[in-house]
Amino acid sequence: MPTCIADTVFESLRRDIFNGRYETGSRLPSERELAERFDASRNTVRDALSRLGHMKLVKRVPQSGTYVTDYRNEAALSLLIYYIENSLDLNDDVLTSFMDFRLISERFAVKRAVHNLTPEDLGYLHGILDEKQAARTDARALAECDYAFHEFLFQKADSLAVQLIFNTLKPVFINYLTYYYNLGDDPDGIIEYQRSLVSALETKDEELCGYMMEKLLLFGINLIKEARLTDKSRK
Repeated sequence: MPTCIADTVFESLRRDIFNGRYETGSRLPSERELAERFDASRNTVRDALSRLGHMKLVKRVPQSGTYVTDYRNEAALSLLIYYIENSLDLNDDVLTSFMDFRLISERFAVKRAVHNLTPEDLGYLHGILDEKQAARTDARALAECDYAFHEFLFQKADSLAVQLIFNTLKPVFINYLTYYYNLGDDPDGIIEYQRSLVSALETKDEELCGYMMEKLLLFGINLIKEARLTDKSRK
């Protein structure tokens, strides 16, 4: 929620951009016009525009104005993280795009990780799942265990760029899973798939591991979508 005038200006313009009031390539009202619209100082408006620019939603053109970018092609992960951290646009499109990324990146990661895992590492993964089983009534703890499980596989994949991208998405990961577990769904189904994945890792079979990771993620996607439908029907 906005906590100051600059936040209000930022949020209002952000919504206007996403809702299509200001289309890609269009020029925003001048700082003076925005200051009048929001009853704010030009410095406050400038601060809000700077934040929009940082997220690649707009660009400033000297002696011309501020223009809406093609943010789908120009924005960075910081925009998605901002969505989720601020409970914005928690919708199926965002969920689907996030899970698409996970399907691609985690199949890659697990097929790399399988060759680097030691028996001790496999025991560590089982330990995370034991901890998750014990935390079955604590939604946040369940989400943290899930993140730790997948994060460890990214670490073992030994691909710096992919791991850093995954680390950047931690707020998104934790938010969605905490939301899901807060709906009261039983975590046993996901844990069973995760243990099956660990068993596949023991075989050192790349293709089997990739297949089991895909099954795990698709199972999770379907559970979250079903939970969201149930949640919406209650409201």
